[in-house]
Amino acid sequence: MVIRFLIANAYSIGGTIRTTFMTAGHLARDHEVEIVSVYRLANAPGLELDPRVRLRTLTDMRPASLRRGRKWAADRPSRLIHPDDSRHHRFNILTDVALMRYLRRVRGGVLIGTRPGLNLAIARHAHPSAIRIGQDHMNAEGYPQGLLGAIAADYPALDAVTALTEGTADRYRELMGSGGRVVCIPNAAPDNDGGRRAQPGSRVIMAAGGLNRRKGFDRLLRA
Repeated sequence: MVIRFLIANAYSIGGTIRTTFMTAGHLARDHEVEIVSVYRLANAPGLELDPRVRLRTLTDMRPASLRRGRKWAADRPSRLIHPDDSRHHRFNILTDVALMRYLRRVRGGVLIGTRPGLNLAIARHAHPSAIRIGQDHMNAEGYPQGLLGAIAADYPALDAVTALTEGTADRYRELMGSGGRVVCIPNAAPDNDGGRRAQPGSRVIMAAGGLNRRKGFDRLLRA
């Protein structure tokens, strides 16, 4: 079994990258696993990756690699990634060409997208011989209506869609109707390694994350 994770940029640091790296590492115990980064902006990944997992890049976006025609294409906005995906500005015509070639070439195995723009591209363009899965690492209620409309129209072409919570899974079931399979699979988390777990009656809480509305610190403070 060949399992491929398609991610926007594996050379940064973030929750989606971390859980993808962890999941890939565990699956690599029994399968051939590959992480495909649509583009790269750094010389090396920001997080540790299991050496059994192969990492490949479709488009090198480091300045030294962008010369003449490549620079021109890199400055043109993507037409393949949905414009309402929050990372749309990171994609371009150069990444479009490389991603389309990759999607048309993949045969068999499992292909897993990790954000709406990539999931939609997989649903529309990946060969049906591959098992096509769309992961969602966000809350669907935060998506613009245009993106939700595209999800409703195209996600049923995927073999499965995974959501982090039952609430988000229910929202996808509502959008997709009877045309798709939706399951709830929470993000991977590291083993506790024998450490001390929090006590239910504890009154001390620690949280880490970007200070923006999407992370919900206002809700944590009220709770």
